[in-house]
Amino acid sequence: MADRCICGNSLHLSSLISEATLVKANTLLISLLSSFIVFLFVGPNIAYSDTQTDMKKMTRAFSKFKEASYTLTLRHRVRGALRPAEVVEVKCTKAGAVFAKWTGKRHRNRTILYNPGWNNNQAWIMEGGALSFAAVSIPVDDKIIKKDYRLGIEFLGVGKILEVLKNTKVGNIALTLNARGLPVKIVVKDDKDRILEQFEFANFKFNPRFAANQFDPLNPSLGFPGYSTDGIVIDAAQFQSTLLGNYAKMKDYTCVMHKQERIKGKLQPFMNMYTKFRKPGDIYMKWLPGPKEGREILFRQGHYNDKVIAHDGGFADFITVKLDPNGSMVKGDTNHDIAETDLGHTARTIVQNLHRGLVNNEIKLQFNGLQRVGGKDVYVVESWTVKGKGYYSYHSINAHDVETGLPIRTVNYDENDQLFESFEWRDFTPNVGLTDADFDRDNPEYKF
Repeated sequence: MADRCICGNSLHLSSLISEATLVKANTLLISLLSSFIVFLFVGPNIAYSDTQTDMKKMTRAFSKFKEASYTLTLRHRVRGALRPAEVVEVKCTKAGAVFAKWTGKRHRNRTILYNPGWNNNQAWIMEGGALSFAAVSIPVDDKIIKKDYRLGIEFLGVGKILEVLKNTKVGNIALTLNARGLPVKIVVKDDKDRILEQFEFANFKFNPRFAANQFDPLNPSLGFPGYSTDGIVIDAAQFQSTLLGNYAKMKDYTCVMHKQERIKGKLQPFMNMYTKFRKPGDIYMKWLPGPKEGREILFRQGHYNDKVIAHDGGFADFITVKLDPNGSMVKGDTNHDIAETDLGHTARTIVQNLHRGLVNNEIKLQFNGLQRVGGKDVYVVESWTVKGKGYYSYHSINAHDVETGLPIRTVNYDENDQLFESFEWRDFTPNVGLTDADFDRDNPEYKF
């Protein structure tokens, strides 16, 4: 009897425990459902509350913003790829003026000045390195800039960066601020959580009171070679030293020369010649598909009695002749002798023509932007000289390699604006280490 009572009490206790467990489980389930509902309707605001608070704090900090300077480390996602970080020294104003100078490895010494409403609302830019002899006008969203950045030049200024944030979903923004509410790091992401822009600020100076000429391109401390409403300025002396200095660093090169010339009044068809050149004047050329295909010429100073070794293509390729390098047979389809086929001759001609025109104020310049020529990024400069002054060409279009400043293409017109020659050096590769074998008529790759 006692045992049955104990057993009955046990069953009753077990039942109570089960009920209590069920109540707890139901309470937990209700709590989870409530949390889920809160997350759906309130959760995002909780998640973004820190960012929203920081945005308000930063907005208050910039309520008295007039100007600022800082070191900006930035990254942008361009055409799907996150570009390497770049370091830029920036000075900017609330009105939108921006002066920026690149100090990191990428685009080192590139300098840009932009002031809304000035310079036809274009930026004034001087590339660093080989092209530092020139400053030019470009649109703020020019492909020179868009090549590396999603945003235009004006977005280097902190005022414009804040505009980006205002037009971005809060959930796609990550902010780090200092105690004053000024930005230390800003990251903007897309809906896939990929970085679109990343701005890191150092040495931030708020309202530093810039000098009156801080955004004047004629201010020598900004480093520009000058300013012109024509949209381009070239420092004649620096242009000369850069081009001739960079050519002097070359020992040899290979390329495909693409040329067209007017001979005795008649414009000839385009020709393509694979070319090897070694200083001081060794040259090998082979005509590629097109007119004169298969022709080869070879000249090596002090060898072969200082004659040009040559043979034509086709059925005559077994006949090798020696020719006077300045004779009519060598110059049958060109206005230049053998030495003038070198890129260095063209560089010197351009320098003489342009340098003289700049010094004597007898040349007009026009910048035609960044283009792709002969496998290289180039700046294209068009020029017109004064007629009747004996310049090599009245009208020229020259494409200068961004890396070396050397011409990759030159197109020249006479005083009647009639084309008389066009030369382009495609696949130009300097300092390849050419040897005597490259200028030996017995080279098994040649057909002399």
